[in-house]
Amino acid sequence: MALTVPAVSQLLCWCCWSDIDSQPSFLPVWAEAVKQGPSSRMEVTSPSAHQDNLHKPSQPARPALAQISVNAGRDMPDVCTTPAGAAQPQSTEAKLADTRPELHYQVGVTPEGIELPRCTMDPSCLDTIEQQPAEHRATVPAGPDPKWRYMWRVGDRPDNTQFKELNAEPVVPKAFPEWPAVMDGWGQKMLAAVETVAAMAAVGFGLPVGTFTQRMHLGPHLLAPTGANLEIHNQLGTCYAGYHYDLNFLTIHGKSRFPGLFVWLRDGRRVPVRIPDGCLFIQAGKQMEWLTGGHVRGGYHEVVCTEATQAAIAQAEAAGRTLWRVSSTMFTHIASDAVLQPLEHFATSMTEEQYPAIPAGEFVQRELEAIKLKAPC
Repeated sequence: MALTVPAVSQLLCWCCWSDIDSQPSFLPVWAEAVKQGPSSRMEVTSPSAHQDNLHKPSQPARPALAQISVNAGRDMPDVCTTPAGAAQPQSTEAKLADTRPELHYQVGVTPEGIELPRCTMDPSCLDTIEQQPAEHRATVPAGPDPKWRYMWRVGDRPDNTQFKELNAEPVVPKAFPEWPAVMDGWGQKMLAAVETVAAMAAVGFGLPVGTFTQRMHLGPHLLAPTGANLEIHNQLGTCYAGYHYDLNFLTIHGKSRFPGLFVWLRDGRRVPVRIPDGCLFIQAGKQMEWLTGGHVRGGYHEVVCTEATQAAIAQAEAAGRTLWRVSSTMFTHIASDAVLQPLEHFATSMTEEQYPAIPAGEFVQRELEAIKLKAPC
């Protein structure tokens, strides 16, 4: 299956083909899903074709993940264009027409200054930062994130659900008629990679191979290209994404042209993320933590402006490249009406108390309310 990616998005300078953000995996799986290929074509084999082989000791694990080959956009232009081809941004008014605050910004565009890192209001989170050693301490967010994001629903929607706002129809920008084909083409490949990793994780945990993927079926999976304008937001210490965990199941993304992503390991160390060219990373979110009773943690991370970021900005300016930091992130979810609770051998009296059963949709709504994407009920 080939994917030809045009310049789809001066909306947020979403250069989705070349600017996939770098993130780590907190699972014991290196998502080596994307390899450099000989052309700008991407080939994907469905994960279901490999799941029968996951139990076979003679079948190595990594080839099951290495079913995607991509040029990673090296032949694509490094600019964001309008539909007519001119390197001009859309007006703010045109961008804001695609906002859907009544749907908790779960489809369409989320402008900068909307999403609030929960640490700005959560005393326990601030206490955690305060207790971190100075060399591993997170940057305390001063306010909302200065990032734009476009949420695009990938995959089928449930016919019946208690959580209609979380399963709304995608929003198509009027200026980009090719948007659905491009976003679905890339999003389905990202989703296929996550499903394969989820199946492998289940086997690794001693669970039935479909334990996670069955619960992902009809989930509100969101391809979420995210951008920050570094021409404006370039001060040392600026938080592009304040210290946080992801509320979803698994997040997949790759490498950004601008550094600044940091993650916290389980031993408390803060480390910069460096992704090899042509690779993607899988990151565990809070839904995975719930299903495994904390065996896998939803890892904390932040994106901040560092001296390395400023050096990359200077290099981009000298080369005449765009100063938008763009990531092609995808948030995969457990289906909204499925129940989050520790599964099988992860279910103990302690974990069931710490991670009580809750519909995934209700859990997501609570998390969205905490970060100001959903109005309080």
